[in-house]
Amino acid sequence: MHAKSALFVDDFYYYFVVAKNFVNNGSLSFDGTNLTNGFHPLWFGIVAAVYLASGHSDTISLIVIGIISAILPVIGGIKVWQILKRFVSDATSLATAWAFSVIYVCGGLQISYTGMEVGLVLALFPWLLEGLITPINGSKQVFYFTLLATTIILSRVDSAMIVAIIWLFVVGRTFKERGKEPNLIPRWLVANAPPIVLGALPLLIYVIFNLALFGAVLPQSAIAKALTDAPGPYWEPLMFFTEHFGVIWSPVAVVFAIITVIGLASGDRRLFPWVIVAVWPIIFYATLVFRSPWPCWPWYAYPIVASSPAVAMIALKTSGQGRLTPALSVLAALLLAVGVTSVQVRNLRRDEWDQPISAAALKLRDFGETHPGSYAMGDRAGTVGYVLGHPLLQLEGLVGGNRVLSAVRNRQNLLAFLRSNKIAYYVSTNLNRDRNGCFEAREPAKAGAAALHMTATLCLKPVDEFSLDENGAAMTTRVFKINGLAL
Repeated sequence: MHAKSALFVDDFYYYFVVAKNFVNNGSLSFDGTNLTNGFHPLWFGIVAAVYLASGHSDTISLIVIGIISAILPVIGGIKVWQILKRFVSDATSLATAWAFSVIYVCGGLQISYTGMEVGLVLALFPWLLEGLITPINGSKQVFYFTLLATTIILSRVDSAMIVAIIWLFVVGRTFKERGKEPNLIPRWLVANAPPIVLGALPLLIYVIFNLALFGAVLPQSAIAKALTDAPGPYWEPLMFFTEHFGVIWSPVAVVFAIITVIGLASGDRRLFPWVIVAVWPIIFYATLVFRSPWPCWPWYAYPIVASSPAVAMIALKTSGQGRLTPALSVLAALLLAVGVTSVQVRNLRRDEWDQPISAAALKLRDFGETHPGSYAMGDRAGTVGYVLGHPLLQLEGLVGGNRVLSAVRNRQNLLAFLRSNKIAYYVSTNLNRDRNGCFEAREPAKAGAAALHMTATLCLKPVDEFSLDENGAAMTTRVFKINGLAL
């Protein structure tokens, strides 16, 4: 039996399988053949390093990664408390600072426990925000601050915009404090260009690596989610996010919004940088709505958690105007703590292999034991790729390589693509049937109607088929034999 964590989501195993292939075979690939960079690089490096240091042990690796995932938001939460306690002057402000520290830890644990990369951002982001309070002086501090910003971007590439804005705020504050010195900006840039370039060097190397090997700056997963044939907005992401994860996050987001509006109404210009950070989640989700018709997953709530210290600063700065913001802060903390605790206790009580995606993966592993060959699968392929024991081509483009991306971009016939890549078996979940009883296959299946897809009509009987209950709905997995089929 393969080791597994009951907390990690299916997407984590894209990281884990590629990391294992990289450590074991030197192959940066999910299926062992097609090169991929469909991951955030720093977390991938940590997963690979843990697997290598564990002596190639799945069990030890997953335990250690689970511990790291739990520790990271706690580190961030401790730093948040250290920042906020500087502004504590009475019991009211103490309650506010305590509440937001709890929010950071509880919210961080909820999404970091997925095994995804967001925990790294949550551990490091408060240090970046500290730059809005403590000026950076001298080339050495400029280097460290730039390196910190670079590290956060490499932890989660879509954090680049807010990281760059905060970096500019901090640098701009340096100019403001030095007054009207002659030629200040040119002299500062000349003096600090070397530490800035050196601090940003890991990011530059990452960009050059992507361009050289994959022909694009962004990772393949980001490119795959932006393949559309119609301009946005695309409402699927936010509707999916609200439907599945709004019970925990929606009340907290409303509280944050109220506090931010109070800050804006105060007219205090000193709050401007904090307000920008506080509204970052709105900008983040608006960008998703106009960029990608893909659903949002739990870890996409990370901007709400990461921006919460900015909301806390607004609450602390406006607490003298009444008791509304402290009360809202404590309410948000209690809601999040109760919600996260109930979810995680439920998850920890589950058999890690009894979850529908995991149980389906085991059934496919059993099928694979008597049906060797190369496989292809889109949604839910992470755990399957981990346990299958045969090469598995990921058809969504997330970690399938440029070949899959090109096929999706060109709307290639799915069956023709599978045959040209010598795929023996195609696996899919909950395929629709047409009026003739044939199966309508499309990849990526989870992408919305405006996304580009490979499609095919499969008028053939599955060689394996089974259904599992998932939240009261039947999830039917089917395996089709592809080799030897005529187009």
